[in-house]
Amino acid sequence: MLDRLDQLQLRQLRSALPRMLEPVMKPNHPTPEVMMASFLQAVDKTNKDIASFQEAHLRLQADGVFPRARASQKNSKGLKHWRASEHPDWANPDRKRSQIS
Repeated sequence: MLDRLDQLQLRQLRSALPRMLEPVMKPNHPTPEVMMASFLQAVDKTNKDIASFQEAHLRLQADGVFPRARASQKNSKGLKHWRASEHPDWANPDRKRSQIS
Protein backbone atom coordinates (compact mmCIF):
# COMPACT_ATOMS: atom_id res chain seq x y z
CA MET A 1 0.00 0.00 0.00
CA LEU A 2 2.60 2.55 1.07
CA ASP A 3 4.89 1.72 -1.84
CA ARG A 4 2.29 3.26 -4.14
CA LEU A 5 2.42 6.55 -2.25
CA ASP A 6 5.00 9.13 -3.12
CA GLN A 7 8.22 8.51 -1.16
CA LEU A 8 8.84 12.22 -0.73
CA GLN A 9 5.38 12.60 0.77
CA LEU A 10 6.10 9.78 3.22
CA ARG A 11 9.40 11.37 4.23
CA GLN A 12 7.65 14.69 4.84
CA LEU A 13 5.04 12.96 6.95
CA ARG A 14 7.71 11.26 9.08
CA SER A 15 9.39 14.59 9.77
CA ALA A 16 6.14 16.50 10.36
CA LEU A 17 6.34 16.70 14.13
CA PRO A 18 9.99 17.84 14.33
CA ARG A 19 9.33 20.46 11.64
CA MET A 20 6.27 21.65 13.52
CA LEU A 21 8.19 22.07 16.78
CA GLU A 22 11.31 23.59 15.21
CA PRO A 23 10.20 27.25 15.54
CA VAL A 24 9.49 26.78 19.25
CA MET A 25 12.87 25.16 19.89
CA LYS A 26 14.89 28.04 18.44
CA PRO A 27 16.44 30.00 21.32
CA ASN A 28 16.38 33.52 19.87
CA HIS A 29 12.99 35.06 19.25
CA PRO A 30 12.55 38.84 19.32
CA THR A 31 9.09 38.56 20.87
CA PRO A 32 6.71 35.80 21.91
CA GLU A 33 4.34 36.97 19.18
CA VAL A 34 6.95 36.25 16.49
CA MET A 35 7.55 32.80 17.95
CA MET A 36 3.82 32.08 18.03
CA ALA A 37 3.35 33.27 14.44
CA SER A 38 6.16 31.05 13.16
CA PHE A 39 4.79 28.12 15.16
CA LEU A 40 1.30 28.61 13.70
CA GLN A 41 2.76 28.71 10.18
CA ALA A 42 4.58 25.43 10.83
CA VAL A 43 1.39 23.86 12.22
CA ASP A 44 -0.57 25.01 9.17
CA LYS A 45 2.00 23.50 6.78
CA THR A 46 2.02 20.25 8.76
CA ASN A 47 -1.78 20.08 8.59
CA LYS A 48 -1.60 20.48 4.81
CA ASP A 49 0.99 17.68 4.56
CA ILE A 50 -1.18 15.36 6.64
CA ALA A 51 -4.27 16.23 4.60
CA SER A 52 -2.49 15.46 1.32
CA PHE A 53 -1.30 12.13 2.75
CA GLN A 54 -4.85 11.29 3.82
CA GLU A 55 -6.13 12.13 0.33
CA ALA A 56 -3.57 9.81 -1.22
CA HIS A 57 -4.49 7.07 1.24
CA LEU A 58 -8.20 7.48 0.46
CA ARG A 59 -7.40 7.29 -3.26
CA LEU A 60 -5.83 3.89 -2.62
CA GLN A 61 -9.01 2.74 -0.93
CA ALA A 62 -11.08 4.08 -3.81
CA ASP A 63 -8.90 2.16 -6.26
CA GLY A 64 -10.03 -1.03 -4.63
CA VAL A 65 -6.70 -2.07 -3.17
CA PHE A 66 -8.11 -2.88 0.25
CA PRO A 67 -11.19 -4.79 -0.95
CA ARG A 68 -9.00 -6.91 -3.22
CA ALA A 69 -6.62 -7.60 -0.33
CA ARG A 70 -9.48 -8.66 1.93
CA ALA A 71 -10.87 -10.95 -0.76
CA SER A 72 -7.49 -12.57 -1.33
CA GLN A 73 -7.05 -13.08 2.43
CA LYS A 74 -10.38 -14.90 2.61
CA ASN A 75 -9.49 -17.07 -0.38
CA SER A 76 -5.84 -17.73 0.39
CA LYS A 77 -5.62 -20.89 -1.77
CA GLY A 78 -4.04 -22.89 1.04
CA LEU A 79 -1.26 -20.40 1.74
CA LYS A 80 -0.17 -20.34 5.36
CA HIS A 81 0.45 -17.04 7.16
CA TRP A 82 4.09 -16.40 7.97
CA ARG A 83 4.90 -16.15 11.68
CA ALA A 84 8.17 -14.76 13.01
CA SER A 85 7.92 -17.11 15.99
CA GLU A 86 8.16 -20.07 13.61
CA HIS A 87 11.38 -18.69 12.09
CA PRO A 88 13.57 -17.41 14.95
CA ASP A 89 16.55 -16.67 12.66
CA TRP A 90 14.63 -14.51 10.20
CA ALA A 91 16.49 -11.35 11.25
CA ASN A 92 19.95 -12.90 11.46
CA PRO A 93 22.05 -11.32 8.67
CA ASP A 94 24.84 -13.91 9.04
CA ARG A 95 22.43 -16.74 8.27
CA LYS A 96 21.15 -14.88 5.21
CA ARG A 97 24.68 -14.34 3.91
CA SER A 98 25.48 -18.02 4.26
CA GLN A 99 22.36 -18.92 2.27
CA ILE A 100 23.28 -16.52 -0.53
CA SER A 101 26.89 -17.68 -0.79
